[in-house]
Amino acid sequence: MHIYNLCEKNLEQGIRAIALRAFSSSAKQMTVLDALNSALDEEMSADPKVFLMGEEVGEYQGAYKISKGLLEKYGPERVLDTPIIEAGFAGIRIGAAYYGLRPCYAAWYGSCPRLKILAPYSSEDARGLLKAAIRDPDPVVFLENELLYGESFPIPDEALDSSFSLPIGKAKIECKGKDETITVFSKMVGYALQAADILAKEGISAEGINFCSILPLDRHTINASVRKTNRLVTL
Repeated sequence: MHIYNLCEKNLEQGIRAIALRAFSSSAKQMTVLDALNSALDEEMSADPKVFLMGEEVGEYQGAYKISKGLLEKYGPERVLDTPIIEAGFAGIRIGAAYYGLRPCYAAWYGSCPRLKILAPYSSEDARGLLKAAIRDPDPVVFLENELLYGESFPIPDEALDSSFSLPIGKAKIECKGKDETITVFSKMVGYALQAADILAKEGISAEGINFCSILPLDRHTINASVRKTNRLVTL
């Protein structure tokens, strides 16, 4: 039995190696934070019904500066600071959506059954899924991991187009394999891909599936992979 060290200090090295393997050296780089900021900016520019509200999203530009520059560009009518009364302002955004607006609301999330839930990993995920969430006619919970904000990922040119989005309800196969299936989402994708590289050195071919869409869950992709590998590991 082998015990492998997948600690934080090794994760960045693993992410970079995997990214270089997946993309050409000429691919552009973008942090997850910049991906989220640009996606918000482009969707607000494309649709005047889109607006942002939440604690410190305006004057302070967000705790991690995800809304940087948006208040100055779109004004206080579309970038609104709110008190820490999340349940109350949930009612405001529900009413706004009912009348055809598209509110983006930054808040803590606990649990609410049957909502669509997205959890991006890479910068491409962040841009494509946030745009899909804003455009979707139903309520969508967007769960980004703050520990990924500063991570930089190669991003293809198509993902930089303002019309780009990723489908809700579709998982991404990050690496193909035939011996076992690893299912994972958000920051843990990096660990799973690093583990797949380690397993490959042992002669084990692992298929890594990124559940960037948690609900609805892409059962078709899971089933197809497990039918092939006959083994399933979840992280």
